Amino acid sequence: MRRTLLLTLLAGLTGCTSLTSINPGADKIVITKQAAPSACQYLGSLRSDDINGVTYAYASDDDMDKREVIELKNQAQKLGANLIAVTHETESYSKNKEGQPATLNQQFTTGEAYRCPVKILPKQSDFHS
Repeated sequence: MRRTLLLTLLAGLTGCTSLTSINPGADKIVITKQAAPSACQYLGSLRSDDINGVTYAYASDDDMDKREVIELKNQAQKLGANLIAVTHETESYSKNKEGQPATLNQQFTTGEAYRCPVKILPKQSDFHS
């Protein structure tokens, strides 16, 4: 009985620390800090909110960046987008004993989803890549 309880707890904790899964095909979406080309069709707005230790288990700054990109790409894919133009990003950090920024605590990002002709898409993402 104790072994079953321990295994259940460990499995639950492991699930909390894993990154969000990217939907099949969403990894091909380009995400950029640049404005979308005028030939692209606007499909909708996107938002990613991540509060370290609340939205998911505590994570490194890199993992929070990865989760943010995955969340935006998954939302964009549902709209049929192939480009995300990031419109705003806010990050807040906890401070260490010396009062310097230490750990990323919160990250909020908004963007816009677009469907663009493939020939004008940027070759690669320039946002947290």
